[in-house]
Amino acid sequence: MTKVIIVSPKEIHDYFTESYAEWDTQIPVETIDEMWSGLQQGTLSTETSLVIFSDAYLENYESDLATAIATFAPEALVLVLFYDQDNYTQISRIVEEKSKELGLSSSKFYPINTMGEIGQEIYDAFLQYEKDISEVVTPEPQAAYVEPLSTNISPTTPTAYDTPITSNKNFSQAKRGLIIASTSSKGGSGKTTVAICTASMLYHSSRLAYERGLRENPLRVVIVDMDTRDGQIGFLLGQSTPTALNILLASDKTTETIRENLIYDERLGVHALLAPKRAKTADYLTPEFYQDIIQKLSTMFDIVILDTSVNYLDPLLGRVVLPIADAIMFVTNLSIGSVYGMNRWMDEVTSPREGGGSGIPKEKIGVVVNQSAPDMGIDQELLKHAAAGAELLVAIPLDTAAIVAASNHNKLSDIVLYHQDISPAYFAIGQQLLPREALVAPLEDNDGNVPPKGRKQPQDGSRNASPGVKEKKRKGLFGR
Repeated sequence: MTKVIIVSPKEIHDYFTESYAEWDTQIPVETIDEMWSGLQQGTLSTETSLVIFSDAYLENYESDLATAIATFAPEALVLVLFYDQDNYTQISRIVEEKSKELGLSSSKFYPINTMGEIGQEIYDAFLQYEKDISEVVTPEPQAAYVEPLSTNISPTTPTAYDTPITSNKNFSQAKRGLIIASTSSKGGSGKTTVAICTASMLYHSSRLAYERGLRENPLRVVIVDMDTRDGQIGFLLGQSTPTALNILLASDKTTETIRENLIYDERLGVHALLAPKRAKTADYLTPEFYQDIIQKLSTMFDIVILDTSVNYLDPLLGRVVLPIADAIMFVTNLSIGSVYGMNRWMDEVTSPREGGGSGIPKEKIGVVVNQSAPDMGIDQELLKHAAAGAELLVAIPLDTAAIVAASNHNKLSDIVLYHQDISPAYFAIGQQLLPREALVAPLEDNDGNVPPKGRKQPQDGSRNASPGVKEKKRKGLFGR
């Protein structure tokens, strides 16, 4: 179902709710401020694909209206209800100006004439939107996307990955890179954004350390989209192919084949293995397949980050990700549903196997509080109780507008490198994950510039010492 936000008086919200029962129409919001607040608090989904505004906000909220439309327009269908057709020119102008100001790629919205046949107007807008997005030029894929053929393979066909995961004794011996999972129990918590930003921070902070002479090389980082039914990594990186399905259908599954089917984002500094474009292909990608791929990736990269689904009953999560991850970041926001969902997740995942749980040690789990702000009604004691003994890692400050805009335009690297409040939080995550590695905060020189080169590796052999500062022993979140 299409998730919909309608910013309007309640009677208009009710009209659309009754007229379009197939939409997943979210709670009523009567002002643009209420919309942003709902997104911040998690009562509205950040994965909304249809947003409806009204030209009635033009008179007193011109700038707010332009910002809201410009922010959503690149990645969602934005409809604007026009009660006065003369407002179209002005709204088009201010939205275009705001898009340029914010550095966004598109400012297109679709006008709905409320004095006409609204149903037909909306239908035509949907058709035009589909046509417009199909004409967008995407980057040239590294390998062609191949649709699986039922004559070649089916979910019930035996594959080369029949060995139970728990009996693969060679996995721990072959593994080299650190494997980190980013997971949650509730959609909209921001786990995918956290996974991408953490991956990028590990690369950039190690790159800056390398340029200062504090380490031999930057960290090699890859992120794997393990949410095979609703993967979001491709959207946030602006690419859709190749995917894990290309590896599955290859004649061999060597590290070279895997490398050819990864994408690379230069700004983030990370490689990625995408989930299939179509959810119906998820059954082809078995836990055994991903175990093999992750094992090979861990020999190719220093850091492997696994972005999971929110369903802890997903076999990929229970049989692959949680058992083999060296560190698990559980991402929650401060909505009451997310917090109590975390408590249920902890109970299911950390309970002993003989009691029906997954038997995952709490020492491997760290809680990342995303979209954090004061006076949200959730205090630290409640968080500690919900975490059920897992350590609270860091609180990432709330800035919904910045995150949504950066996500929509594949600029999450700007958040990592330049955001004065959020960047330090991700650097703190990096330090907890890799307490013995040399890392330099992107904001250390206070203006986001690359720090000066030429400083040498500490003579005492430590990897995280800074010039003139005696190394302190730090216990990482995950005891590393």
